[in-house]
Amino acid sequence: MRLLLAKTLALVTGILVVLLSMLFALVQQQPSSEQLPSQVQEMLSDSADTSSMLILGKQVFDEEGCRTCHSIGGVGNRRHHLDGVGSRLTEQETRTWIIAPREMKPGVSKPAYGHLPQAHIDVLVKYIMSLKK
Repeated sequence: MRLLLAKTLALVTGILVVLLSMLFALVQQQPSSEQLPSQVQEMLSDSADTSSMLILGKQVFDEEGCRTCHSIGGVGNRRHHLDGVGSRLTEQETRTWIIAPREMKPGVSKPAYGHLPQAHIDVLVKYIMSLKK
């Protein structure tokens, strides 16, 4: 009986630790995504250097999980690589692929990211447009 109680207590404790860890991770991620739009707005208004915009664009790319479907430099899903896409598409085409992909290719299964703050979309477009051959 004691062995069963000890195993149950260990299992419940383990589950509790995992759930609290997940909650902690969510709480820790929240501030960075909330701060990003104001950082981007400051950069856009101050005409900040391009490298800072590209860093923020890569941050949005990473935070939104774009590597699940796309790769850059061989990192991510190689089925839809983005290497050189800045040489193939215009800025407006890139923006449309992000916010309304079915306008670019009807029936495509790519989700639309029009729900993102405009500042996120702006830096993401700049980052993707920097991917030239």
